[in-house]
Amino acid sequence: MNKSNKIASNQNSLALRKAIKISPENRQAIEEALEKVNGRAWQHCFDRYSEIETIVAEAEEWLTDKLPKKLWKGTQYEQQSGRVLAKAYKYAARTTTVRIERRTSGWFLCKITPSTLWPDSHPVENVYLTKAQSDEFLRRVQTQYGVIEEEQPVAQAA
Repeated sequence: MNKSNKIASNQNSLALRKAIKISPENRQAIEEALEKVNGRAWQHCFDRYSEIETIVAEAEEWLTDKLPKKLWKGTQYEQQSGRVLAKAYKYAARTTTVRIERRTSGWFLCKITPSTLWPDSHPVENVYLTKAQSDEFLRRVQTQYGVIEEEQPVAQAA
C-alpha cells in the first residue's frame, strides 16, 4: 500500500485523503499514519494497530444494544487516547484522537488528530449518528418508559 496516496499532512494534523479500512492487511498504513501524527510523543498516544481494533470493538459494543446492525452504516465513533491524568501532573499530556466510520464493508479510519488531555480530565469519546439512526435510537429508547400525564389543577370557586 502506497502511504503517500493515503496521507496528506500539514504542520500539526493529518487528514486522510482516503479513509483506510481497518483490517490486518492495512496494519502498516494505519501505524504509519499514527506515527506521523504522534511525532515523538508515545506515552498517552494511540500508536499500535491493536489499539484501533479495540476502538472498533468498543464502537460495536456501544451500537449492539442500540441499533440493528443493518443501520450501523454511516455511524462515526471518535475516541481520544490516554486515561484520566492525576492532579499531580503539572502539564497536559499529548494524546491522539481518532475517528472511525462504519461503511458497508467494515470500519474505516477517517481522521487522526493530535489532541491534549489536561490533568483530572477524561479522554473524549463521541458517537455520531445519521438522522435515520438517531430517529430509530430514540424510538427504541421511548419504548422503554412511560410518560406521566400532568393533571390540570381544578379551579376552586370563591
